[in-house]
Amino acid sequence: MSLQYGGLTGNPPTAVGWPTYLVEEWVGMATVAQSQIMSMIAEGVFDRFRDLRAVVVEAGFSWLPAFLWRFDKNWKGLRREVPWVRRAPSEYVREHFRFTVGPADLQPGEPAALQHVIDDMWGADLLLFGSGYPHDVVARPRDAVPGHFSDPEVEQVMSGNARAFYRLDEPAGIGGRR
Repeated sequence: MSLQYGGLTGNPPTAVGWPTYLVEEWVGMATVAQSQIMSMIAEGVFDRFRDLRAVVVEAGFSWLPAFLWRFDKNWKGLRREVPWVRRAPSEYVREHFRFTVGPADLQPGEPAALQHVIDDMWGADLLLFGSGYPHDVVARPRDAVPGHFSDPEVEQVMSGNARAFYRLDEPAGIGGRR
């Protein structure tokens, strides 16, 4: 499954209602993704559906380390309220979620800052290529991947992570199911 901000459901996407300006909408995409991730974990979705996987599309990922630190910290103190959540929230994210590389939330000229964020979130393992089509399509797919990545990391983001996440290299089971 994928989680992507957008659509008009009749319900405002933020806690304070409908965004008035595009900047509110674009910045708010990360908080909508965070709320969805938090809800799925706190409600026990992944303990009930152990094979479910979700890709967070076009919501960035630079917020992930701080979000997981806070979620893990508060879960440790309040886990009596959600006894079905058997592991730290960050473990569920690492196992069940991936994030597209666009947008990378990178300030021009600050590749070291992005590298630090990526290192805090288990390196390139959680990232998948996403062109953003039909918006802001990159001319060359390599340009969508953080520039400091090595060739093996680029290959991992461009196809390896998706193949592993969706178990495309595993033999099909009974009835052709994976």
